[in-house]
Order: sequence, then C-alpha cells, then structure tokens
Amino acid sequence: RGELLRFEAGAGRFLPYTQMSGLSGGQLAYSPDGKRVVYVTYPDMSLWTMNADGSDGAPLGSGPLRGALPQWSPDGQRIAYMGWDKPNEPTKIRVVQAAGGQPQRPVQWPGWQGAPNWDTGGTELIFGENGPEFPIATSCSLHVFDFRSGKTADLPGTQGLWTPRVCPTGRYVAAMTRDNRRLVLYDKRSAALTDLLTSPEGKLGDNPIWSADGRFVYIDVPSSRDPAVYRIRVADKHFERMASLSGYRRVGGGIGVWIGLTPDGSLLIVSEVQGSEIYAWDWVEP
Repeated sequence: RGELLRFEAGAGRFLPYTQMSGLSGGQLAYSPDGKRVVYVTYPDMSLWTMNADGSDGAPLGSGPLRGALPQWSPDGQRIAYMGWDKPNEPTKIRVVQAAGGQPQRPVQWPGWQGAPNWDTGGTELIFGENGPEFPIATSCSLHVFDFRSGKTADLPGTQGLWTPRVCPTGRYVAAMTRDNRRLVLYDKRSAALTDLLTSPEGKLGDNPIWSADGRFVYIDVPSSRDPAVYRIRVADKHFERMASLSGYRRVGGGIGVWIGLTPDGSLLIVSEVQGSEIYAWDWVEP
C-alpha cells in the first residue's frame, strides 16, 4: 500500500496527510473550483474521485479505468489521463466525463502517448511521448492535439523533450530532457527554450509541477545522495531547496516517483507501506 504524506513546514518533514487518512493512492489533481479530487490508487492504478475533504470516494467511470497523471479540464467537466487496458501495452490519452461514463480516445497520433495537459481554453491537449524503456527514443518531442480539428501537430523546437507540464497561465510548458538531466522551460509564444535546472547528481524526477499562480516549478532529485524537492522561480531562475526526501521509501507506480501540491501549496508525496515487517530481538542473559 501507499500512504499519502504532506510536508509540514513546522515539523520540517513529511507526515501522514490526516485529511486523506487511509487513502492508498497519489497523483492527486484538484478540480478548478477546488471541491473535487481525482487520484490514482496504489498498487492497482485505478482512477477514483472524491471530495476535497477526503469523503465520498468512488471509481471514475462505469468500469475499472487504469491510468496515470489525470488532469481536469478548465471547466471541470472532463478528465484527461494516460491510460492502458493491459500491462506493457502502449499508453494512450483518454478523456472521460468527470461525472463518469465511457472514456474516449480523441488523440490521433501513433505510438505511446504520455502526460496530457489541457490548455487554458480547454480546446487543446499538450502531451509528450512515452515508451517501455528509459530513456525514450531520441526522436521524441512534444505535441498538441486540437479538439476542434481533430489533428495533432508537433510543438516546434521540442525534440528530445518529454513529460510536459503546462503553466496555469498557459504561456509556458515545463518539460524534462529525455535523460531527465535537465528541466527546461518552453515559451509557446516564441518557441524558445530556457534551462531551469540541471541535475548536479543523478537524474531529476519525472513529474515537475507548477504552483497555482504559475510563478514556480517544483521538481525532485530522488536518486542523489541527498534527495530533496526544489522550487525554481520562473522570473529569475532562482532555485531553493524546499524539503528533504531522505529516509522516505516512495511509491513509483509506473510513472517514476510523484510529487504534488495541495491547494494551499503544501508538498505531497506517496510513501510505500509494507504489509509485513522484520524485527530483531536481542536477549541478554541475566
């Protein structure tokens, strides 16, 4: 099982998220009005929704929907996610009504489709590529699907990038280089790329996340000798260490390790909980 942990600044560490007590899942995404949450259960990777206070949890859709990285549309009516039916089959972007129903596969693009992101108008999805091995193909790039035309186009100047995240303001896209060594910022207006952070040791995490105001990008460095979460200010590229990840056994769940943010800006991670433990008892003869 997994346990959702929230970073408590006063304690200086991640502690159980009591509001979501008993939830074995992660990849939380809050609805635009902040009243609902979609999340992914662990270890079965099913999509569920619930109220933001942790009540009224229920599976999303009429049947078992398995997937990752769900995202609400700007109007709160639809949810896009990276889905699959069988293990090891190519992932495809699917869209389902937030109230439930049968998911659709609107994106016409061959190959493995990764992390979907809504544009601010809700008429397009920006996504990257995916694959059964890491790093993915050198030819990978970012793409945009237009619901109105039904067509998919490449984002110019994005070859070698994957796992994108669209800024809440809509202008920028944060993405990783295919080897996860660099976090970059893509400007949709100019198609220019700017480096945000280069890994000093080990690869960066797979799942960057934006602050709600679009001023900061958060990323973890999970495989370094001193794992931690960092925050980069987009305006001047200043970065700061936000939380240590040392000592936490985190859940992967097929997308690498995940970090998230609550509506109030608190960091979230998922820690693995073992079903059994091994103990040692030392007996000292009197």
